[in-house]
Amino acid sequence: MAYAIFDNAANLVESFDDREEARAALDQIAGHDPDAVDDYAVFGFDSSGQPVGRALTVPDLGADAVSRDSRGTSTSG
Repeated sequence: MAYAIFDNAANLVESFDDREEARAALDQIAGHDPDAVDDYAVFGFDSSGQPVGRALTVPDLGADAVSRDSRGTSTSG
């Protein structure tokens, strides 16, 4: 499987071979720009390049996500 982050204009932001790396990158994007939580999603693709499953959005990260300020330090309790 391959994974890719796209923005809401369907621009490829970054691609990954590992789902957890893609999730971490999405979390990092959200931490740098909390107002953009609806603007990015991770999509999975099979070996033929066809989309697989449902897109993963920032709200899907839920409790797993850690908010960060622009310096990358934790802002959660």
